[in-house]
Amino acid sequence: MVTNAKTFEVLSRGEEENYKKQKQVMSVEFLVATSNVPTREVQFIRYSHQQLDGSLIVVDVSVDELQSIPRPSVRSICRRRLSECLIRDLQNGYSFVTWMENIDVREKEKELHAKFKHFVESGFAFGAQRWMSTLQRQAERFLYSMGINTSLGGTVITAEGRRSLATVTNKMMVSFCNNICNSPHHHLSTSNKTRGRPMEVKTNKRRDDPDKPSGLNRTAGCIVLHLSQHTRISDFLRDAQKRHLWENMSMNSSVHVLANVTIGLDPRNCISVLAISSHNDVLIFQECCDYL
Repeated sequence: MVTNAKTFEVLSRGEEENYKKQKQVMSVEFLVATSNVPTREVQFIRYSHQQLDGSLIVVDVSVDELQSIPRPSVRSICRRRLSECLIRDLQNGYSFVTWMENIDVREKEKELHAKFKHFVESGFAFGAQRWMSTLQRQAERFLYSMGINTSLGGTVITAEGRRSLATVTNKMMVSFCNNICNSPHHHLSTSNKTRGRPMEVKTNKRRDDPDKPSGLNRTAGCIVLHLSQHTRISDFLRDAQKRHLWENMSMNSSVHVLANVTIGLDPRNCISVLAISSHNDVLIFQECCDYL
């Protein structure tokens, strides 16, 4: 996930509309949706160019830290070596994308949780595999949200309704990821007040955000090692009929699926609108997605 992306200087604006030969100095913070993987922040020059055959190329390379750019204390020292994304038009409605990540990282001792070491070192957390997976999922999400779909209950959802649902749940997912990430801008502190398991808590003060109510927002979470396959856990959590087994609001109640919108080739990638029998004035939006 990318957050706090900023453009500090445009070295060359390039040509209008296609960004040909555009150069800019940027600062980006890379996060994984867990507080146990250190934040990576990097400053780099991005060069965008359209080649003679029509293909598009975006190249990033780190620059030395600029004194004029305020930079918080990050836990990982990260430099973006020559990395690039090449996009070719196949002339049949499809694109061929090549992604290369080349990064040097020095993690501070004990900052990377042992349970996430293989996940990060395999490249799936920050590498080209994650970028390609995210790109494909977002492309499918956009494509499927533009069509017309019949829900499980037989209700026809128009294209406008699908787009509205996709917009709302996307904001919901971004907000969720921001809340559980740990970074210099979104800090989680450890609380020892829970029994037997450390709990991480973050408090944010919301102001002047039209999409969220003003006031204090508190997020709490912990890591649990579960001796089961991740797909089995995911299927359990997405099943509306089993929601009462783990959510307080749904306990002693039945949960019904009012609408189900597919947003990918995998039918498990979907947006659902749920209703709880004991709360007639409450609807629940649920988005589920599996990375490749």
